[in-house]
Amino acid sequence: MAGEFVNFYRRLILGLGFVRWFAWSFNCFYGLFVSALVGPLGIRALFGCKEFNPDVEINATTGIVKPSSYSFATVMSTFVKVLEGMSDSRN
Repeated sequence: MAGEFVNFYRRLILGLGFVRWFAWSFNCFYGLFVSALVGPLGIRALFGCKEFNPDVEINATTGIVKPSSYSFATVMSTFVKVLEGMSDSRN
């Protein structure tokens, strides 16, 4: 009887460990994927034509979520500003 309980407990712990590993892995991959698309160093920051604001920002000390108050200049928007400045200086 005690051996059956120990085996059940071991299988339960292994199963819960797998679920925890899967959930953490999925959350990490999702976060990396989203950051790679629309993060400050992602595809949107490299190839986007306009500056963009992140949807929300999270205060690291209090955990309060609020609308973001800053914007990211993309590489293309910076390049467009440089070209506009060159054009203005030649006129």
